[in-house]
Amino acid sequence: MTALKREIDRSLLFKGKELFHSEHVLTSREITVDRKLADFLAVSNLRLNSLAETQPLRLRVTAFSNLCFIHQRGPSLELDWHRNANSIGRAVIVVVFAGGLTIGSSYIGTGQYALIPPGETLVRASTQDCDNDILVISFGAHKLEGLQIGLSADENQELLWISEIDSHYLRPFLSFIISLCGLDFSPTDRIGTLQDTSRTIVRALVRVAVGAAPENRPIYERAVGILESEYANIHLNAPLVAARLGVSTRTMQTVFERRGETVSRNLRSIRARAAISTRAANPRMPPIVVAKLCGFGSESAMYRAIREYARPSLKTS
Repeated sequence: MTALKREIDRSLLFKGKELFHSEHVLTSREITVDRKLADFLAVSNLRLNSLAETQPLRLRVTAFSNLCFIHQRGPSLELDWHRNANSIGRAVIVVVFAGGLTIGSSYIGTGQYALIPPGETLVRASTQDCDNDILVISFGAHKLEGLQIGLSADENQELLWISEIDSHYLRPFLSFIISLCGLDFSPTDRIGTLQDTSRTIVRALVRVAVGAAPENRPIYERAVGILESEYANIHLNAPLVAARLGVSTRTMQTVFERRGETVSRNLRSIRARAAISTRAANPRMPPIVVAKLCGFGSESAMYRAIREYARPSLKTS
């Protein structure tokens, strides 16, 4: 497929919308007749070589213009990603919640994730287990700028980085993305807000996954950056942020106090803004789901934070 034709097909796939969303439950025989899925695979340069018949394949896909999430559950399969010059700007993170995935000569097992940086070589992925639960995130390579991905590879191997999922940092982000894959979107939803939130989440996920370059910014800016990117982590608090910055909790608290702020109040305000935006983007989402996605332990905690945020004297910049 030429680059021009793929771009035309991509435009037809989105049909003038800001978002593409589809859900599929099918067997190998049904894949060839599922036109919507076939179009998506073609535009994405993906080819499904084989699919076991032990159970149906369940796919949920949510894609923005330069950001795509695929949540896959089902039997063993083999898939090719035919990369070319047009794939130079694409990177992929694969997260394995259950089962296992082989990419080239590398194996990603349950509880692990892998980064596939941009490139032009063929990527062949296969699962061997009969029951897999895998999340795929495809994004623009610009989200890797300024990050130390710590990768090296010889000329005969796929450039791949594998690590363990950190439940304290990564799982809140992953939970948000999985929820996004399962949302039922309507024409009235504020897709732009949801897209901006998704971009922020993916950037934060990439930073946590591969590690950021050394920071020279002031403690306050770095601390607020962590709060804004990791607010979905229900365990996030002042000691945790201080440890990430390499300073004492008291030192960081003093920095905030000099500005008339506290870490906890700042975090509540950030979560309140996120809850307001998430609810506005998808008004049919249950409040408890909104609360969990935004880092609150309960609905009541979310509503208290929103009321507090609504008071002008308590808003933080």
